[in-house]
Amino acid sequence: MASGSFRLCRSCGVGTPAILPKGLHMGEAKRKRKQPCICGSTRPAEQCCWYEGQWKKVPSQVEIVSTGFNGLHERCYLRGLNSCTDKISREHIVSAGVFTDPMVRVKGFDWCLNEEKEIGLTGLARKVLCKKHNSELSKVDDGGIAAVKTFRRERELTKVREKISPRRWSIVDFRIDGLLLERWLAKTLVNLAVGRKGSGKTALFIQLRDKIRSDKRNVVVDLRPEGYQLIKLKEDMLARLSEGSRQHLITAFWEYLILLEVAYKLLEKDQYTYKHNHATRELYLELKATYKVEDFSAEGDFSERLALLSLRISDDYRTRYGAGTNQRLTTDQVTELLYRHDLAKLRGQITSYLERKAAVWILFDNLDKGWSTQGVDEIDATVLRCLIDAGRKIEREMRRAGRSLHCIVFVRNDVYEHIMSRSADYGKEMRAVLDWTEPDLLREMLRLRLVSALDAKARDIPFEQIWPTFCVSHYHGEESADYLIERSLMRPRNVL
Repeated sequence: MASGSFRLCRSCGVGTPAILPKGLHMGEAKRKRKQPCICGSTRPAEQCCWYEGQWKKVPSQVEIVSTGFNGLHERCYLRGLNSCTDKISREHIVSAGVFTDPMVRVKGFDWCLNEEKEIGLTGLARKVLCKKHNSELSKVDDGGIAAVKTFRRERELTKVREKISPRRWSIVDFRIDGLLLERWLAKTLVNLAVGRKGSGKTALFIQLRDKIRSDKRNVVVDLRPEGYQLIKLKEDMLARLSEGSRQHLITAFWEYLILLEVAYKLLEKDQYTYKHNHATRELYLELKATYKVEDFSAEGDFSERLALLSLRISDDYRTRYGAGTNQRLTTDQVTELLYRHDLAKLRGQITSYLERKAAVWILFDNLDKGWSTQGVDEIDATVLRCLIDAGRKIEREMRRAGRSLHCIVFVRNDVYEHIMSRSADYGKEMRAVLDWTEPDLLREMLRLRLVSALDAKARDIPFEQIWPTFCVSHYHGEESADYLIERSLMRPRNVL
């Protein structure tokens, strides 16, 4: 998004976005080049944001890598950059500067899922950034705050003019830094969501999936493989490969599977609409022809397709290489073993098709289902590590092509720590930790669960009043609620 402006119609005064196209008012181009830039930098426009006959905002520099520090703070979500200070700081979930009142009403958090709660702005913050990274990202907050204030001023002027009889209004320009606004919106977006077993990780997966799906322009590929579906592949093949060949094959396997599932979802999503859309019809038919090839089953749900793909690869490996151990595979051998599609062609067609979509979100959950904390072996670690690597590779390729694709893996915190502690990339992966650390929030969640069956008038009953109707007041000299909550923070599902 480039810097944009909002213009008010001369006839009715209603505000509408208006981006000045290239070449407009070309007679003024020379004058514009010499005048101070509209971004407020005071530099001549030709030395700032006026480029090839149009306004083009130069991205602001946000330095979060070379901060002068060399370390990581376990609670900072940018610790993977290894440039943290040793002090943690509070980061507002939504920048405080966008609000005009010290109190806000919130809804949708785990402690207020179905009803609004009024809290102070200080309560809308979490300790998720180290002091240095928080300071460096302050200019991103400033950009978002400035944009919201601009939207507010434009709306206020529009409301005033709507109350006045129509006339020939003067044009008022409202400018925003679109690049900083985008960064502000994406600032807390992370790539890996991690939570303890029972902390609500799968519930977050479902909420995120449904929220993204609400925008019809988005494509959501929700994949929930289970460990047992990869057992045959693991026992018949992966255990017999050398370490290097194993990593190469598993990464290629996940990359192939992700691209196949994205293609499947695109074809499924547009199976009816493409017939009436001349812009996508040809692309759809080309993608469909590439996706549906011989010796490949596109039927059934994801679990069935994953199981069939794993079975086919295992059988092909056993046929080609027998039961020998420490087998080394070349790149060509991996390609022959895995692919039934022209992968380069499939990737190119997906990239072209996504030009007409807003974003693709690939969500993985359940991969660690059935894994015990002590039973995660070397191959399990490689499977998860290679999935993350494959997802990052596809993200980078799509980003270079100007497409928006995000791959997020939901995995248990204990499994993540156990696996990543054995990896050379430990600490480098962005993640969001879904852990309960505040007893008061769990207490409020428990209260909401208890009053959910009551009528609307009774739903504001305080916890201290409703709890005795369900449980004894004390246990072993301790308040029963505190006793249960303190022992359930590691697994809130136990008490809920």
